[in-house]
Amino acid sequence: MRTGLVAVMLVAAVSAVRAAEPHVSAYVEERQARMRGMEEALLVLELMARGVLPHDPQLAARKAADLAIQAGGIADSFGDTPASRWGPTSRAAQSVWTDRADFLVRAADLEARALALIDIARDPDARALLPGAVAEMRATCESCHARHMKR
Repeated sequence: MRTGLVAVMLVAAVSAVRAAEPHVSAYVEERQARMRGMEEALLVLELMARGVLPHDPQLAARKAADLAIQAGGIADSFGDTPASRWGPTSRAAQSVWTDRADFLVRAADLEARALALIDIARDPDARALLPGAVAEMRATCESCHARHMKR
């Protein structure tokens, strides 16, 4: 009988530890995937703008479109749920929800800049505009992260 009680207590303890382990909510997972996708696309555009990669209007337009698609859904991936707000793997600051108006303005600006970047990337005559547009895009990301990301 005593062995059975010890076994039950051990199972309960292991279950409690597992329940306390960090998990990634669907919101956190989605927004982290979006951020990685935007970072990858922006990096290609930055390398192209600096001349590290050869200028390829088709590739630039695809990467700008990828950026715009990810940016367009960024606000929705910050749902107002406990798992999204307080998830242990979340790097979002509470200001995303407590100063929602500021966050939404920044998210809309991100999407608008990404959409404008598509037009610049597609136009071979606008090649000279690419470095500035890419730098503005990076600054938009960094500005939002400075305000709405845990440090």
